Amino acid sequence: MRRPQIRLALLLISALLLLTLVLNIVACQEERAARLGPGSTGLRVTAVQWLLNAHDIDVNVTGTFAHQTNSAVRGFQARQGLQITGQVDRRTFDRLAIRAAEGDRGMHVRAIQTLLHLQGNRVGVHNNFDAATATAVRAFQETAELDETGAVDQDTWAALFQGPNDGVPVTETDQFLATIAPLAKEAKDRFGVPAAVAMAQASQETGWGRFAPGNNYFGVKCHNQAPGPVPFECQELATGEWENGEQVEIRDRFRSYASMRDSVLDYANFLRTNSRYDKAFAVAGDPDAFAKGLQAAGYATDPAYADSLIAIMKQRDLYQYDR
Repeated sequence: MRRPQIRLALLLISALLLLTLVLNIVACQEERAARLGPGSTGLRVTAVQWLLNAHDIDVNVTGTFAHQTNSAVRGFQARQGLQITGQVDRRTFDRLAIRAAEGDRGMHVRAIQTLLHLQGNRVGVHNNFDAATATAVRAFQETAELDETGAVDQDTWAALFQGPNDGVPVTETDQFLATIAPLAKEAKDRFGVPAAVAMAQASQETGWGRFAPGNNYFGVKCHNQAPGPVPFECQELATGEWENGEQVEIRDRFRSYASMRDSVLDYANFLRTNSRYDKAFAVAGDPDAFAKGLQAAGYATDPAYADSLIAIMKQRDLYQYDR
């Protein structure tokens, strides 16, 4: 082989080696960016915490990857036969991910909705894979050049999970209030219920949206009231009531709805059309007074119900939604 040809061959080999090195560096950087561990914060951490809950691992949804999340991930990795690192890499995330489609419910749906926010697709964060969520998934799949099915398969999960490693911690409380706020303001405009009170009641009744059987965010019962403009069904559930100063468990019939929006609007209509709450509406310009009026009218049997609502409104400054 002539010397110029040898020199050219060496140059080509050097270029290939350099390209391989660069690709390996990029791959390592991408792997590190996709891995979550102690100190990570933001929407991806929030989504992982929702997924851990979906696998019956009780973790507080804080948006911060701290000791509790690290321990939960280690336990999950042990159960799955994975390398126990306490970090969420691609393999661990693939095991956490649960396939979902329109009509599904659960904490994994909240994880999907959280990751849609990470990708710039604003949807409500709740338990229901509704039509709006399916539409957002299709839009994301189109952008990511995936099959536009509207269902979240393994490839869609993986693409959704890509994003900045760190960010502002986003808790389940933050997500719940951000989801229900526009609905509470709509209910105020249509029926006059202070948005702050509606948000505080929904928070109190459901533990910040965690427990809302049948999408009933206000504990509205099926007790002979004429149905309003929002359709609902009835289901029997266990509930706690206060009797003679003690809390007892009973079973009662509660309304169930197709969506959070239906629940909010039906609750507001229920109050507006029930004359026992007229005195509360007379002071609707004062959320604290409205809350006390609801308790005085017998909305709840808990003697501290109004005080707890007022505490939530003050703690989270829910009054801003009525200004």
